[in-house]
Amino acid sequence: MSGTPMSEEQRAALEQRLAQLRAAQAAAAEVEGGSASTLSAGDKNGSSRDDAMPQQTQPQETPSQNQRGGAVGSAAAAPPPPPPQIGYGYEDDDCDEEDELDNAREQFEDEFLRHIAEQQQQQGQAHPVSTHELNVASVAGVSATRDANDGVDVVATDKNAPCSHELGDFEVLRLAKMGDGVSMKNFGAACGIAWKTFLDNHGRNALHYAADSSSAALIRLVADDLRVPYVADEKQLTPLDIAILNGHTGAESDEVYAALFAAAKASGHADGNVGGSGENAKTREKVLMAHAPPPPKFVLSKPVPKAPEATRERTFWSPGSRSEAAASVQCSSGTDMTDAERQAVSDAVCSLDHHGRLQWLRPVTRDARMPCEHWQVALASQAVATTATTCTKATGVVVAQVLPNVSLKGPVAKKVSVATVAVAAHLAVDDENKHKGVAAALLHALRVRIEGLANSGSGLAVFFASSTQLSRPPAAIATVKWFRRVFDPSYFYASDSAYDVFPDFFNYDEVLRADAVLKGAVPASLVQHYTADMPSWCHLEVNSDEQCALVLSFMQAKAGSAESNVELACVPEDVQELRRSYIGHPDHRAFVRINAQGSVTDLVVFRKRDMRNTGPSIDADGGIPAAEVAYALFSTIISTAKVDHLMLLALKLLSAKMLLVPTMFGITDSDLAKSNFDELVANRDYVYALSLTTRREIDGLAPMPAARLSLPVYSI
Repeated sequence: MSGTPMSEEQRAALEQRLAQLRAAQAAAAEVEGGSASTLSAGDKNGSSRDDAMPQQTQPQETPSQNQRGGAVGSAAAAPPPPPPQIGYGYEDDDCDEEDELDNAREQFEDEFLRHIAEQQQQQGQAHPVSTHELNVASVAGVSATRDANDGVDVVATDKNAPCSHELGDFEVLRLAKMGDGVSMKNFGAACGIAWKTFLDNHGRNALHYAADSSSAALIRLVADDLRVPYVADEKQLTPLDIAILNGHTGAESDEVYAALFAAAKASGHADGNVGGSGENAKTREKVLMAHAPPPPKFVLSKPVPKAPEATRERTFWSPGSRSEAAASVQCSSGTDMTDAERQAVSDAVCSLDHHGRLQWLRPVTRDARMPCEHWQVALASQAVATTATTCTKATGVVVAQVLPNVSLKGPVAKKVSVATVAVAAHLAVDDENKHKGVAAALLHALRVRIEGLANSGSGLAVFFASSTQLSRPPAAIATVKWFRRVFDPSYFYASDSAYDVFPDFFNYDEVLRADAVLKGAVPASLVQHYTADMPSWCHLEVNSDEQCALVLSFMQAKAGSAESNVELACVPEDVQELRRSYIGHPDHRAFVRINAQGSVTDLVVFRKRDMRNTGPSIDADGGIPAAEVAYALFSTIISTAKVDHLMLLALKLLSAKMLLVPTMFGITDSDLAKSNFDELVANRDYVYALSLTTRREIDGLAPMPAARLSLPVYSI
């Protein structure tokens, strides 16, 4: 119920009108049948919709009331508010006053509807309800149900709108794309929508939105009952194009296409003649080629905020935590754990606080026990008493992996003195124990454990990526931006993670499923362009000593070199370290590119990511929900070609539905944006490098672009 606020005169008239309705209701209760006969006579004489209300006695000079409840016909009354302009938000000077006026409107409507219902009971439903009454009832119904979407923050169409939880300008079309034809019709009647001419800001009408819902019944309702014409939008995208892009198959899809063909023929559109399997038939590839958005010419990214200065002494890596939290922390090595204990660690990493990058994805797979063999684990727990027994539950966890046989290479590596490298990851604390010193106790225990294993004095450094920017010191050495491209949007729209993947579809009226398909689907033309290059890629057999030796030789020769476009690289020194820290993780899939001489020229390591919540249709589907680039090293591929190869490898060899790529390993945000990848601004990581002995930054290691880094911070 948003819009221009009422003036004081309109508000006074509204209150007067409400008092008159209450008085009329009381009079009708005293005189049974009198009001019914009066109203019946008024209807027979062709009275207007205002005459359908009970007759009131008012002074001659009192101005008449319009249908919105304001006063008209008086010089003292303020002019009526201007009609809302589609596509723009409204910013009021006083939000509290607007809320109060909205409450007054809703109170008036509730009282009015109650009065109408009582009159209908007295009249025995002998007379139809006026159009105005139905409109008011429909608007009230929309107001009551607009907040029924649990977990969905419905805002106005314009992303710059100042107020949230507000019906968008094209809410009636939003109902269509959700497949709710009943609410769409009621809302359209309440708002007086002219269906034949109503368009959004992109020239799309209700038929476009109905086609996006893939509901044949809704398409017939819009085309046959509401007479919405079959037209193309401003980009010449037709409803049939939208249905084809969504790519549904089966009898239901055939029914959708048949309904759209009929609508196109009725409107005389050319799409009515493209059915069947002839040369003129539309295919998904043809629609993608015709309407896929071009890559941006300029890349604009949200700037990284400056890290705040620390206001007190940091307890990071220090024993300054509460004693009760420190007492509950136990450190252990994965090699000393049983399978059940390793599974418990894996479960704790996945379950605590849904932490990590993209919280709707699991940090490790369900049965990933093998990585724990190389981990140093600090686990905090507490006793939980039940009626039957007393058990313990994990309250926090952090893991690390010491890489004893690696070395730092590149121009930046010459400026630092690091003898041993460790990588930390998966820090998580449950909600009930946050701000109780658990994280500090975990980190301190882990530091002591790592120092005891490394035994390298001041040359021990730990690298880790944090989704939270820590106050200085320490200062982050790089900011990693994550980009994604969704190859199969329909897969995620059918899952329980649809809102996590496509929040704009639910938050904004004008975003369709087909828009995500146009942005993310890989066209066949790209596959054909790299047809000659793809056979040179092959899967790396982790257990093959010969293949691993070739990869190790390639990494030692090219990592940190000018060809790799990397200034600081972490390189394994033997095959065992390569397997343990780069390619041996059960979630990893490694691919190498071989030239004609049999030498390795490029290396990519993907990490499999599972969804936390999956529906029945998703569980039966093959492939990988999301593939994440955990490590990469290119020596012969440059610029956007790197991203193209990553896409084709993930799509063709892994059957991945989505690809996640960080701006590391020589891959820049410009390369990703020009390949139609979307940045996940809310999932940036800050990479830190600390000396465990001095508990501060490593001398000589200054901030640098993340693309110049090649560290295995995402490999454990």
